[in-house]
Amino acid sequence: MRIQDFGFRIQFVVLLAVLLAGFACFAPSLSAKDRTPDEAERMYEKVGDQLFCICGCREKLLSCSHNVCSAKDQERDYLRELSQNPKLDEAGMKT
Repeated sequence: MRIQDFGFRIQFVVLLAVLLAGFACFAPSLSAKDRTPDEAERMYEKVGDQLFCICGCREKLLSCSHNVCSAKDQERDYLRELSQNPKLDEAGMKT
């Protein structure tokens, strides 16, 4: 075996290891499964309990009792939509 062949094999093994490591890092995101309805509902309740309504009532989004609140229905619908997205976690939904 020549020294040049040995160097080529080392480069090949290193390149293969880097490619496999990169694939392993991105593989979970490629096969992201949808949240179950129960998981989405838990996420909706958990995040909705931490956010404030923007109508000025100073209440949590899910407990806004302002009768003429023009924003709570839209905010809740948007939060429900976000809670079903498997790519977003709790922190991603708050931003």
